[in-house]
Amino acid sequence: MGDRFNTGGKKVTASVVLPIVRGLRTELAKLEKIFLSSFVATLKSSLDSRLSQYEEDLTFQLAAALDPRWKLAWCTPEESANLRKIIFQKANEIAVDSTVCVMTLPEQSPPPKRSALFNFMEVSPIYGTELGTNTIDKIEEYLNSPCLSEFTEPLIFWKNNQYKYEGLSKLACKYLQIPASSAPVERIFSIAGRIFVRTDVVYLTTYSKS
Repeated sequence: MGDRFNTGGKKVTASVVLPIVRGLRTELAKLEKIFLSSFVATLKSSLDSRLSQYEEDLTFQLAAALDPRWKLAWCTPEESANLRKIIFQKANEIAVDSTVCVMTLPEQSPPPKRSALFNFMEVSPIYGTELGTNTIDKIEEYLNSPCLSEFTEPLIFWKNNQYKYEGLSKLACKYLQIPASSAPVERIFSIAGRIFVRTDVVYLTTYSKS
């Protein structure tokens, strides 16, 4: 099941959990409009009971926001406003920390086909815009620029921009190297598998009767 949501063969980290969860919610909302069946309601209930706790976890929220592939594209407007404040605070706190962050960069591999699960988020090429030199201006510059491709390696982005976004890059280094625990990942793939497999069955059944 993980092949459907691969990120270029890279190790799954905490930053990808919430975009996948929100992608699943989007897909379920589409199914609900097409099929009036109990399995959609069951899947929604399973998603809420098993994965909603991660949507409320600040570690997963910050990891996703600091991943240049997602930033705040997965958020509601209220979540986005709240996370901006938290990122400003934490970036200022970590900027005075003299600890050097060592980034472990993965090997590059050719990008596979984009997963339909991430279509609810806009993906655009990044552009350069200098808004200022202070921490708040730099954070706004990062958050307001378009998200990168799904197959971009986030740690390489931060390695290349560690001096441009100094405080923010330290914060990103801290959160983007947190691996996603096996529990949430397995739960995500389990629910996603049921969504896609059962959807295929319903489509086949529908067309065979027509």
